[in-house]
Amino acid sequence: MKKNVSSRKKPGKKVSTPDQSTSSLTIEVGNQEEEIKPLNWNEKKIILETMYRGGSPAWVCKDLGVDFSRYLKSLDEDEIFCQSIENAKVALSENIAFQLFKTAMEGNVTAQTNFLKLFPPLSWSPGNQKGGSISGSDEWIDKMSDKELFQLAKEMDIHVPEEFIDGSSNT
Repeated sequence: MKKNVSSRKKPGKKVSTPDQSTSSLTIEVGNQEEEIKPLNWNEKKIILETMYRGGSPAWVCKDLGVDFSRYLKSLDEDEIFCQSIENAKVALSENIAFQLFKTAMEGNVTAQTNFLKLFPPLSWSPGNQKGGSISGSDEWIDKMSDKELFQLAKEMDIHVPEEFIDGSSNT
Protein backbone atom coordinates (compact mmCIF):
# COMPACT_ATOMS: atom_id res chain seq x y z
CA MET A 1 0.00 0.00 0.00
CA LYS A 2 1.58 3.25 -1.15
CA LYS A 3 0.70 6.65 0.25
CA ASN A 4 1.56 9.70 -1.77
CA VAL A 5 0.66 13.00 -0.18
CA SER A 6 0.65 16.23 -2.16
CA SER A 7 -0.94 19.61 -1.65
CA ARG A 8 -2.17 21.80 -4.48
CA LYS A 9 -4.42 24.84 -4.93
CA LYS A 10 -7.45 24.62 -7.18
CA PRO A 11 -7.14 27.13 -10.01
CA GLY A 12 -9.59 30.00 -10.38
CA LYS A 13 -10.84 30.18 -6.78
CA LYS A 14 -10.04 33.09 -4.51
CA VAL A 15 -9.79 32.81 -0.77
CA SER A 16 -11.88 35.43 1.03
CA THR A 17 -10.80 34.53 4.57
CA PRO A 18 -7.95 32.43 5.96
CA ASP A 19 -10.50 29.82 7.06
CA GLN A 20 -11.91 29.21 3.58
CA SER A 21 -8.86 27.60 2.00
CA THR A 22 -9.48 25.79 -1.25
CA SER A 23 -6.34 23.69 -1.22
CA SER A 24 -6.68 19.94 -1.01
CA LEU A 25 -4.62 16.97 0.02
CA THR A 26 -4.44 13.91 -2.19
CA ILE A 27 -3.73 10.51 -0.70
CA GLU A 28 -3.10 7.64 -3.04
CA VAL A 29 -3.74 4.18 -1.61
CA GLY A 30 -3.23 1.40 -4.10
CA ASN A 31 -5.11 2.36 -7.27
CA GLN A 32 -7.52 4.68 -5.45
CA GLU A 33 -6.95 8.38 -5.00
CA GLU A 34 -8.72 10.34 -2.27
CA GLU A 35 -8.72 14.11 -1.95
CA ILE A 36 -8.77 15.52 1.56
CA LYS A 37 -10.07 19.04 2.00
CA PRO A 38 -9.55 21.14 5.12
CA LEU A 39 -12.43 21.84 7.47
CA ASN A 40 -14.80 24.65 6.60
CA TRP A 41 -15.23 27.68 8.85
CA ASN A 42 -18.31 26.29 10.63
CA GLU A 43 -16.63 22.93 11.37
CA LYS A 44 -13.59 24.73 12.81
CA LYS A 45 -15.86 26.89 14.97
CA ILE A 46 -17.70 23.85 16.35
CA ILE A 47 -14.42 22.06 17.13
CA LEU A 48 -13.04 25.10 18.97
CA GLU A 49 -16.24 25.64 20.96
CA THR A 50 -16.29 22.00 21.97
CA MET A 51 -12.61 22.01 22.93
CA TYR A 52 -13.15 25.01 25.22
CA ARG A 53 -15.78 22.90 27.00
CA GLY A 54 -13.33 19.98 27.33
CA GLY A 55 -14.20 17.92 24.25
CA SER A 56 -11.60 16.36 22.00
CA PRO A 57 -11.21 17.18 18.30
CA ALA A 58 -11.43 13.47 17.40
CA TRP A 59 -14.76 13.13 19.21
CA VAL A 60 -16.16 16.26 17.53
CA CYS A 61 -15.03 15.12 14.08
CA LYS A 62 -16.70 11.77 14.64
CA ASP A 63 -19.89 13.48 15.86
CA LEU A 64 -19.90 15.77 12.80
CA GLY A 65 -19.23 12.86 10.46
CA VAL A 66 -15.98 14.51 9.37
CA ASP A 67 -12.81 12.54 8.70
CA PHE A 68 -10.11 13.35 11.27
CA SER A 69 -7.57 13.82 8.48
CA ARG A 70 -9.48 17.00 7.50
CA TYR A 71 -8.85 18.34 11.02
CA LEU A 72 -5.14 17.51 10.69
CA LYS A 73 -5.05 19.15 7.25
CA SER A 74 -6.63 22.30 8.70
CA LEU A 75 -4.06 22.39 11.51
CA ASP A 76 -1.30 22.10 8.94
CA GLU A 77 -2.62 24.80 6.60
CA ASP A 78 -4.40 27.34 8.81
CA GLU A 79 -2.06 29.09 11.26
CA ILE A 80 -4.90 31.00 12.93
CA PHE A 81 -6.87 27.80 13.54
CA CYS A 82 -3.74 26.03 14.78
CA GLN A 83 -3.02 28.88 17.25
CA SER A 84 -6.66 28.81 18.40
CA ILE A 85 -6.35 25.08 19.14
CA GLU A 86 -3.16 25.75 21.15
CA ASN A 87 -4.95 28.51 23.07
CA ALA A 88 -7.77 26.10 23.89
CA LYS A 89 -5.24 23.54 25.21
CA VAL A 90 -3.65 26.20 27.43
CA ALA A 91 -7.05 27.22 28.79
CA LEU A 92 -7.92 23.60 29.58
CA SER A 93 -4.58 23.08 31.33
CA GLU A 94 -5.17 26.20 33.41
CA ASN A 95 -8.61 24.88 34.39
CA ILE A 96 -7.02 21.64 35.62
CA ALA A 97 -4.30 23.52 37.53
CA PHE A 98 -6.96 25.70 39.18
CA GLN A 99 -9.03 22.67 40.18
CA LEU A 100 -5.90 21.01 41.60
CA PHE A 101 -5.15 24.18 43.60
CA LYS A 102 -8.74 24.40 44.85
CA THR A 103 -8.69 20.75 45.96
CA ALA A 104 -5.31 21.26 47.64
CA MET A 105 -6.63 24.27 49.53
CA GLU A 106 -9.55 22.17 50.76
CA GLY A 107 -7.00 19.95 52.55
CA ASN A 108 -6.56 17.06 50.14
CA VAL A 109 -3.00 15.85 50.83
CA THR A 110 -2.57 14.15 47.45
CA ALA A 111 -3.61 17.35 45.67
CA GLN A 112 -1.28 19.38 47.89
CA THR A 113 1.62 17.07 47.10
CA ASN A 114 0.95 17.12 43.36
CA PHE A 115 0.47 20.88 43.30
CA LEU A 116 3.78 21.45 45.09
CA LYS A 117 5.56 19.04 42.75
CA LEU A 118 4.16 20.83 39.71
CA PHE A 119 4.49 24.37 41.07
CA PRO A 120 7.23 24.42 43.72
CA PRO A 121 7.80 27.75 45.47
CA LEU A 122 10.80 29.70 44.18
CA SER A 123 12.39 29.31 47.60
CA TRP A 124 12.80 25.59 46.87
CA SER A 125 14.98 26.06 43.80
CA PRO A 126 18.63 24.99 44.26
CA GLY A 127 19.93 28.37 43.07
CA ASN A 128 17.94 30.23 45.70
CA GLN A 129 19.54 31.03 49.05
CA LYS A 130 16.48 29.92 50.94
CA GLY A 131 16.20 26.32 49.88
CA GLY A 132 16.55 23.56 47.36
CA SER A 133 14.37 21.44 45.17
CA ILE A 134 12.24 18.85 46.93
CA SER A 135 11.67 16.90 43.74
CA GLY A 136 15.25 16.80 42.49
CA SER A 137 18.52 15.70 44.01
CA ASP A 138 19.15 16.68 47.64
CA GLU A 139 22.94 16.43 47.35
CA TRP A 140 23.26 20.16 47.96
CA ILE A 141 21.82 19.78 51.46
CA ASP A 142 24.24 16.96 52.34
CA LYS A 143 27.14 19.30 51.59
CA MET A 144 25.94 21.98 54.04
CA SER A 145 27.54 22.40 57.46
CA ASP A 146 25.40 22.30 60.60
CA LYS A 147 25.74 26.06 60.91
CA GLU A 148 24.49 26.51 57.31
CA LEU A 149 21.59 24.12 57.95
CA PHE A 150 20.53 26.04 61.07
CA GLN A 151 20.77 29.32 59.14
CA LEU A 152 18.64 27.85 56.34
CA ALA A 153 16.05 26.66 58.86
CA LYS A 154 15.96 30.12 60.41
CA GLU A 155 15.47 31.77 56.98
CA MET A 156 12.63 29.36 56.23
CA ASP A 157 11.00 30.10 59.61
CA ILE A 158 11.50 26.53 60.81
CA HIS A 159 11.75 26.29 64.58
CA VAL A 160 14.81 24.35 65.71
CA PRO A 161 15.06 23.53 69.45
CA GLU A 162 17.98 25.24 71.21
CA GLU A 163 19.61 21.94 72.24
CA PHE A 164 20.20 21.15 68.54
CA ILE A 165 21.59 24.60 67.76
CA ASP A 166 24.26 24.64 70.45
CA GLY A 167 25.34 21.07 69.69
CA SER A 168 24.50 19.62 73.10
CA SER A 169 22.17 17.00 71.64
CA ASN A 170 23.47 13.43 71.40
CA THR A 171 21.45 12.46 68.32
